[in-house]
Amino acid sequence: MRNASQNNDLPSAPFSGVNVSCLLKKTTLESEPVFEADAGELEQYGSGMTFEARDGRTVAVTQDGFSLRFTAKLSRGAYAFLLPGHGPDRERTGTFQLLIDGEPVAFPIGLMGKPLMVPSTAFHISESREYEFVLKPTGEPGSVIDGLRIERRSVKVNHPPMREDLLGKHPRLYVTEGELDTLRARLDNPRVGLFYKLPPPLTEKPPPFQTGEGARNGMGWIALKDQALAYLLEPTDERLAGILEWLEMVTTYGFVGARLDSGYMMEGLGLTYDWMYPYMSDELRKGVRGTIVRQCEGILPLSMEGRDGSGGCFQAHRCWFANMALSLGAAAIYEDVPEAEQWLAWGLDRLERVALSASPDGGWHEGPGYWGFAIPRLFMFTDIYEHCSGLHIPAGDDFFRRQTEWRAQHMFPGLKLTAAFEDVGRDAEPPATKLLLWGAKRYSDPVAMGMAEALNQGPCSDAFNLLWLDEDLPSHAPQEAAPLMSRFDDLGMVLARTSWQDDATYFAISSRPLGGQLQARLNVEQNLPGGCFHGHPAQGHFILFGRGQELAGDPGYSIKKETRNHNTILVDGCGQYDDGAGWPGPNAARAEITDAVTDGDITIATADATRAYPPELGLTRFERTMVLAGPDIVLVYDRLAAQEPRTFSWLLHHYGDPPTRTAPETGPVTFLKGEARMDVVALKPAGVAVETRTYVPEIAPPGQDPSITPYQGTEETHLVECLHGPATEATFLVAILIGDKGATPPEIEHASDETHDTVRIGDTLIAFNRTDSTMSVTTPWGEELATTARALVASDINGSRRVVTLPMRQP
Repeated sequence: MRNASQNNDLPSAPFSGVNVSCLLKKTTLESEPVFEADAGELEQYGSGMTFEARDGRTVAVTQDGFSLRFTAKLSRGAYAFLLPGHGPDRERTGTFQLLIDGEPVAFPIGLMGKPLMVPSTAFHISESREYEFVLKPTGEPGSVIDGLRIERRSVKVNHPPMREDLLGKHPRLYVTEGELDTLRARLDNPRVGLFYKLPPPLTEKPPPFQTGEGARNGMGWIALKDQALAYLLEPTDERLAGILEWLEMVTTYGFVGARLDSGYMMEGLGLTYDWMYPYMSDELRKGVRGTIVRQCEGILPLSMEGRDGSGGCFQAHRCWFANMALSLGAAAIYEDVPEAEQWLAWGLDRLERVALSASPDGGWHEGPGYWGFAIPRLFMFTDIYEHCSGLHIPAGDDFFRRQTEWRAQHMFPGLKLTAAFEDVGRDAEPPATKLLLWGAKRYSDPVAMGMAEALNQGPCSDAFNLLWLDEDLPSHAPQEAAPLMSRFDDLGMVLARTSWQDDATYFAISSRPLGGQLQARLNVEQNLPGGCFHGHPAQGHFILFGRGQELAGDPGYSIKKETRNHNTILVDGCGQYDDGAGWPGPNAARAEITDAVTDGDITIATADATRAYPPELGLTRFERTMVLAGPDIVLVYDRLAAQEPRTFSWLLHHYGDPPTRTAPETGPVTFLKGEARMDVVALKPAGVAVETRTYVPEIAPPGQDPSITPYQGTEETHLVECLHGPATEATFLVAILIGDKGATPPEIEHASDETHDTVRIGDTLIAFNRTDSTMSVTTPWGEELATTARALVASDINGSRRVVTLPMRQP
């Protein structure tokens, strides 16, 4: 184990292709112990513990009535309270609350069963004097404590974080005084008017600071920057009066915390302080600056310890919120407060680690729901880094360049609904236009600009709709230029559609370690905390949409994440690693997308989810191939094997009306939804039992209120389950036919032999190779075709003949 704070230099090994020597290394984190006690010394400070010898050292084991009380003299600054040890066992966490002079420290200490870091909390001391510390348990007894220590943290700045030409200037963030006339002139451009409009003057009263459990003090301030920019563009007394009233109120605010509220508040307050600097009185400026200082002083020690809610993971959205807030606040008050240099240097140092550990192919593990409110903070964080330092980010362009593509491919045809992968509400809204504009402008990307235009819901008053807009950038409409299939190997996703028209058919498949391949390597090779808490144990899972309706769906945001609620495989009724967990941590699960090919409205994708299942299930093979063969045909082909006979369950979930069946047990299952029809036909194993039932997914553990998730958990799902076994091997071949509500589904011809499985539907033939050698098939136009391909689609539609093959996987 080690401190999160010791992860200040990421090693180069896992970062293929990244030159880590380009790091600015602006900071050195320095630690000074101010209080220490080993386990044997704890008895003099408290009670309710026994002492044991373990692995050659003395440890304290907490009992009922445990508490510690001692005093320490501290000077002003940032501190960490470290409590090395672990929970009662590998499955249970011991939790403790630290009080300083009777006031609880915001972040409790958790001793996990197998901690990756030294358990700790962090705090800021404002006055040099003696303080009383009390440590009390908030959970069950039995935790093992090796000792405790308090360390004073400080930041040594090795490289100035602010450009010299920005010193002494306000405004200096996003716009300077000399650029205001140009910015004002842009308002006359008709294309700007499609995206941005001035807000009306601020007349709403500012919210007072809230205290108590559950208080949220940040979100209400996010739009203050929009008013401040509007005043720069159109300075009127009415606009100024509303802004100044809000700034007077914010001077009364205390520390809002280091999580989401920090980012929301500082986005509004930091930019407003900078932009309105010349228009505030000295007294008001001092008061607002004091509030910004309180936020930065509170965030810094938590960031140093990874106790900002991120668990020390640089790819967690809470890391982005807290450290963006620290950096923006420091950049706004730089020079006015001496410590701001340290705060800004530390924050920009964190951004470098975010960039270095970002997915190299543009995906993000927390899903499109969290993306919507997290990625704007990361975009701002990146802007602050480059604008203040004058340097380009050391890595991450491969991640940022594909953000628009990644998010757009999560949009179902019609561009109104979002595919609910991971913790995403099933009614998630389209992305904010500004988030697409950022990438379009940064990379001069006309395809991203075309997507922004396609998803634009009209002009709004968000400042970034103007600041992130390049109105001179050409645009290419999605129908003309956007890819029909996108593959993200690190994140393990393939998302494909037959066209960008509203009536297209769409599917997406996911198969990866939780957090993605890079995060898994960082966790294993470098023992760094992995980002995966919003991931689901659902590798091999797919989503399907056609004829304007979601046809095979995902339960969306869940606190109890179960494999059985996803469109994948169960083994003896059991799911994948961390099945049923609320917030899965890094684990041994490994899955991947192995290949994908596309040609127009035909896509073939394969996934290997074998290692997503715990070893006790003995699974030795789970390879899934999905075929989208035009707008009417989807095939799912699964090869499964186990060390011992197992029962395999093939699952598909539909959210809509209950199914109908023409034959019990083995016949097709038909779903009608809106004007769409979906027929699920199990072709293999021959005579496989096909069961249907309706249930409400249990998205929260018993006793947990599900209303804290965006999805309330009351929506019924209709399950199709194909059961086979016990057997050591199984092949599922399921055809999913998509058509209009009143249409009759086409006939299916299915043939199998030792070398391949073939399905013919109308003028389309799909073949799957069962061997590692050649298979021979007859195309719809009568040609004999020999191929070593793993899968093949041959179609003859309206006189257009195509053969699309998925090559054999190389060893």
